[in-house]
Amino acid sequence: MLIAVAGAVSAMKDDVLSALNFCPWTHQISSMMSLTPFGSDRFIHHWANRHQVPIKSYSAPDSSYSVKSKEILDHADGLLAVFEGKDRHTLNAIEYALKKRIQTVVYRFEDKGFDYLLEPRFGYIY
Repeated sequence: MLIAVAGAVSAMKDDVLSALNFCPWTHQISSMMSLTPFGSDRFIHHWANRHQVPIKSYSAPDSSYSVKSKEILDHADGLLAVFEGKDRHTLNAIEYALKKRIQTVVYRFEDKGFDYLLEPRFGYIY
């Protein structure tokens, strides 16, 4: 399963690791994609390296994050978003994934909760 991971800039290491450790399909991840190895994404890279999961990084200037996110999501089987409810780039990724009907799991790190927004077998779940 090829997973795109979108992490809010304000997400800390524990937030990212909690999201990855408790995501229902973490054990199915065969490779990952993220935008940059900086900010919260560096923790995603740390997890991938530790679990020997290949990860590809894409860089983009701030103005083209949503374009690059769409390109990444066009190849993904799922999106794991680490979100505090404010980061516009993460929100754009979530909205695009739902539009494309990509499995989407959102880890809300401010209250430590998960939202399973789309499961292909069941449609939208809220």
